[in-house]
Amino acid sequence: MHAVRGRVAALQPFLDVLLQGSVGSMTEEQRVCIEAIERNLRRLLTDVTETLQLLLPDIARLRVEPQELGCAALLHGAAQLLRSRALPEPTIQERYADVRVRADAARTSAVLATLAVRAGAGSAPTLLSAVRCSSAPGMLCIYVGSRACAEGGCPPPVVQDPVDASLLLCRALVEEQGGRLWIGSAEPSGTACVALPEAAPQPS
Repeated sequence: MHAVRGRVAALQPFLDVLLQGSVGSMTEEQRVCIEAIERNLRRLLTDVTETLQLLLPDIARLRVEPQELGCAALLHGAAQLLRSRALPEPTIQERYADVRVRADAARTSAVLATLAVRAGAGSAPTLLSAVRCSSAPGMLCIYVGSRACAEGGCPPPVVQDPVDASLLLCRALVEEQGGRLWIGSAEPSGTACVALPEAAPQPS
């Protein structure tokens, strides 16, 4: 369902280019046809989004089992998931990758892979990088985007597109683990930051 929504949404920019006349003028009859396609596309997109919204309550039935593990396992788990589906793999920065967090490995890797696909909609390669965020003390942030995240400069805790059911599902999964999902309105399109609780230090 998410794949269908993404493919439908990807058609909109091409329709915009046609309607704006960027590739040449159209006859009135052609414009009427394109506008009819656009209306139906928007209706289909709305239907798909509403269907996804109806599926959101099922998130409560998903078992989330956080455990202590190294952040590297999550980064490479997301890359492996994308590789298994023949999707572009993100670049992984290993800094802080050995820091241990509390997370459900399978669920969190799936969230990161989903965010990487979303971020990869642009032309720049997607980056996965563990960073320290001043906005999330006691947590380790995993940045997903097109460029490196400066220390303490991750996106503000605002979900830019709350009607996007895929983001809502990702956020619900992250919050079930005691984490936070941020989508930065001031960052490049697709930029996200997943904050996960750091594991308690082992007694010496």
